[in-house]
Amino acid sequence: MSKEYSKVCKTCREKFVAHAHNALFCSDYCGREYPDNKKKTCGYHKRWREKNLEKEKKRAHEYHKYKMATDLFYVERKRKNARNWRRRNPDAARRNHNKLNFNGNKYIVIKRDKQKCRICGRYFPNKYNCLIAIHHIDGNRKNNELGNLLTLCDGCHKYITNFQQYKRFLERMSNRKEFIKYLANMVQ
Repeated sequence: MSKEYSKVCKTCREKFVAHAHNALFCSDYCGREYPDNKKKTCGYHKRWREKNLEKEKKRAHEYHKYKMATDLFYVERKRKNARNWRRRNPDAARRNHNKLNFNGNKYIVIKRDKQKCRICGRYFPNKYNCLIAIHHIDGNRKNNELGNLLTLCDGCHKYITNFQQYKRFLERMSNRKEFIKYLANMVQ
């Protein structure tokens, strides 16, 4: 049986019964609200965060890359969360949907393409739908001429963009034939 000690809380100055001789506060709340404790913990965490912010960001990024490469459930959960966030926040979902990125040509292009994806033909009754994407044909985001813009659905836009990035990657490779042989060997 533990002893009971009659104490006075340092924060609220009320009497309480403690089970330890060195208890200073009647509750955790009073312990957190005590001015000296606030200064001590807030300052320590702030200094620690300032000192280790870059290291923590790098660690989190490395963990994310590792999980994306090895854990299929992690990948699916991340994709599902991103999809749900885009549906709930259509205005902030992508830079693609920002009027300023296209010099005011976004709605002109959507109207020109009759609110349909130019590849699969999917129709979007609401032109503000977050699943509509405007694609730059040449891949240059600064070239916003009407002839360089296409209306695509989200899926087709991802497919086309990834394919274009892959083509650019192959063009940059100094020794493409060896790289393609290496890929072929990995597949087999």
